[in-house]
Amino acid sequence: MATRTCACRSWEITGIPCRHAVAAIRCMAEFGEEHGSPESYVNHVYRMERWKQVYSHKVYPTNGMSEWSKSQVPTVIVPPAYHKPIGRPKKARKRSRVEIEEGTGAGGSKAGKTLTCGKCKKKGHNRRSCKGQEQNG
Repeated sequence: MATRTCACRSWEITGIPCRHAVAAIRCMAEFGEEHGSPESYVNHVYRMERWKQVYSHKVYPTNGMSEWSKSQVPTVIVPPAYHKPIGRPKKARKRSRVEIEEGTGAGGSKAGKTLTCGKCKKKGHNRRSCKGQEQNG
């Protein structure tokens, strides 16, 4: 509580006590350790005194656009040049080195696998190269 920090880091980032800090402050108040209200733990930039200090200066309106001085910076901003790559665009994602080495992922290699015929159910050839050896079942 003294360092105004919490494990969730919300208190340090925003300057406003997080729900964990508010629960701890209320728990301490219940057990008699008076450390003030949760509002007293809010960062000083959120207090009314700071707001009044920031907005104490006058802000004068500017002249109309017709009275602005012309800038030397070009007002037309062009997009960067687009280069269309040659060839057909890739549809599939680029596979990682691990997927390539293991042969996993979409479109894996069939190298090293034996063919099985759809007609005769024997291994070593496919339906197209089958010589008609039907399996009797």
